Amino acid sequence: MLERFLNIGLNFKLQKKVQQRPLDESARNRLLQDLPQEGVSLEALLKEFEEDIVPYSTNFGSSHFLGFPDAGNSIAAVGGAIASDLMQQNLINQSFCSPAGTFVEISVIRWLREIVGYKNQKLVNDIWDVGGIITSGGTLSNAVGMMLARERKQPGALEKGVTNPEKMKIVVPVGIGHYSVKSAQMWLGCGDNLLEVATDNFRYDLSALEQTLKEHRGSVMAVVAYAGDSRTMTIDHLEDIVRVVKSVDPTIWLHADACHGFSLGFSEKLRIKLRGIEHFDSVATDPHKVLLSPYTISALLVKNPQDMKLITSKSDLIMKEQFAFGQITPFLGSRRWDSLKLWMMMKNFGAKGLDELISKRHALAVSFSRKLQNDNDFEILNSVDLNAVAFFFTNGGRISSVDELNAINNAIHSMMLEEGQFHLHQFSIPDPGIWEKGALVYPLRFMCGNPNVTEQDLDDLIEYVRSLGRNIIKNKQMLNQVTASKIIDELRSFVETLPLGERDFFIVYGSHGSKSSKEDSDVDVLLVMEKYDSAVFESLKEFIIQLHKKYGLAFDEEVPYENKLVSTFADIEAAINLEPFKKPGTLALSVPPVEKTSEFLASRPIRLRLILNALTSPHMFLTGDKERYSEFKNRAEHAIIKLGTALSAKSTPTQEDIFNVLTRSPNGQSGEWWLGYKAEKPIVSDYLKDVVRLRYVQNKKPLFDSDAPGLGAILPKI
Repeated sequence: MLERFLNIGLNFKLQKKVQQRPLDESARNRLLQDLPQEGVSLEALLKEFEEDIVPYSTNFGSSHFLGFPDAGNSIAAVGGAIASDLMQQNLINQSFCSPAGTFVEISVIRWLREIVGYKNQKLVNDIWDVGGIITSGGTLSNAVGMMLARERKQPGALEKGVTNPEKMKIVVPVGIGHYSVKSAQMWLGCGDNLLEVATDNFRYDLSALEQTLKEHRGSVMAVVAYAGDSRTMTIDHLEDIVRVVKSVDPTIWLHADACHGFSLGFSEKLRIKLRGIEHFDSVATDPHKVLLSPYTISALLVKNPQDMKLITSKSDLIMKEQFAFGQITPFLGSRRWDSLKLWMMMKNFGAKGLDELISKRHALAVSFSRKLQNDNDFEILNSVDLNAVAFFFTNGGRISSVDELNAINNAIHSMMLEEGQFHLHQFSIPDPGIWEKGALVYPLRFMCGNPNVTEQDLDDLIEYVRSLGRNIIKNKQMLNQVTASKIIDELRSFVETLPLGERDFFIVYGSHGSKSSKEDSDVDVLLVMEKYDSAVFESLKEFIIQLHKKYGLAFDEEVPYENKLVSTFADIEAAINLEPFKKPGTLALSVPPVEKTSEFLASRPIRLRLILNALTSPHMFLTGDKERYSEFKNRAEHAIIKLGTALSAKSTPTQEDIFNVLTRSPNGQSGEWWLGYKAEKPIVSDYLKDVVRLRYVQNKKPLFDSDAPGLGAILPKI
């Protein structure tokens, strides 16, 4: 049975396609299942695994997976990963949890230290002589680096807490940094105190860096530089950064995020690009990204091994011994033997093999860059420092604006994910001046890490991207559909990160909600919360603004965001009770005239009218409490029948009468000047007719006030 498990994994690893099938909603729902009361046989489990999980998984080991280098396909490393799980060693403690494994880990850390230019002590007498730790990933390695910076800036913060967060600023390059640094700063109690410094060609502008440090002298705990930034993999001028920082304040902690770039240290020819990294106080490395090792293994290295005493944990359980890594590995207790797979891989390749691996990887990226430079259909964004090429499909230079450029390349990426033939990464980055300096652009990124990738794979990729791009341009409808689908996916993903209550829900209405959006149609959304949360509103507002900028969508800010993005249950109840249409002191319902003034558009009545329209027009439920959403939607539909009946001049209006009065006033006004229903659009008209037909039949009389006056008596003059 174990052999069958291995065969499934190997067959998956050897497939050429990146993903067999995209994960649709039905496949996702199959995976969200309750724990069975009775156990399932291994035979049945394997069948379910093969059918419901494997086809929807991404094969990072495919030679067509070209967005990240995390191939994880070294046989030695995979063997080490399997062996470490079978052997069940625990790196929290040496004496009995991992007697030999601890020293394998120490050897691996010392090898990595040599690669970045740190000097190793001849003898390792205890854990504080090692000069590094193994972690689960670059985020944790960066976080521990920032913890060390905090302890240098405010000694004893580990025990006493941070007393002056405003003095704990971290300097990063603008637009190219990794999210983990900001997260670490906040996790460590230092607040959101990033200082973003201008860049020049994806590296620090050194003059701006010096000026920032002088302006904030005494308030900076760390400067973070990238040896391979997370977008273009550009290596910063590390030696110059050291010079600038030390000239202003030699006490500032220097941290290099070299999760990708440290690998250049293996190459005799390329290691010069890392010159100066040996002067940084700490360096984050990610072997699972660049050394063919399965997830996960990262390492934080420190220039001065004794600095790890700043963050040592003391315990009299199983860590009180000289070689217990648990004492110097924050946030982690028991820890698997991840270093074994890297030990296996590095010994298997040897220094010469590692040099060849990294040098070939760089050469392949340079070759890909040249192919694109010599092809009129493409424009590259960066020069190759490491193994990445950011580029755009430009259709022979016939794309005329940044908005169009982004829309087409976003659509290419979406189609690529849908088809699963190839994979490239995509991200936002400020344009260095190729199109519109400073504007956010969304390039495609090639990044090579798999030694099985060939020149033919590169040629096939170029033709595949060209084919997708040309088909999208020929078929504008396809471009709109792909873009709209991506917008909906991004909305859902973002809203699911918000701290919503159990009964809250989120819908999209308007053209995107009805799947009838055009190229620049704005996005209309409504988040319904039981209790209003201003922080959630601000997060959603900022996301919506950035989403419109990203996709070049038209901004509709006539109604302020404060009056349309977020509503409460109380707002929904008021809308369903038709409060905007009630005349004080009477049972009469009327439609107050629409006024295009800032006061009116920011008023509560217009908010309630928008809510009622959103729930009774074509829309899309994205996430949240579907039962609560359905209840409000149904009641809103009943409410507009009540409104239409009251507004009708007839005592017993027909379905057609109600539809007509909801979509057009007696004076001929419609759409936003009446109740918001754009009857000239078939998708809106058909939806509203269905609502009227369904609710008219269900609630023909009981819901309506028989003594409510007709339209002629109550309609104001418009």
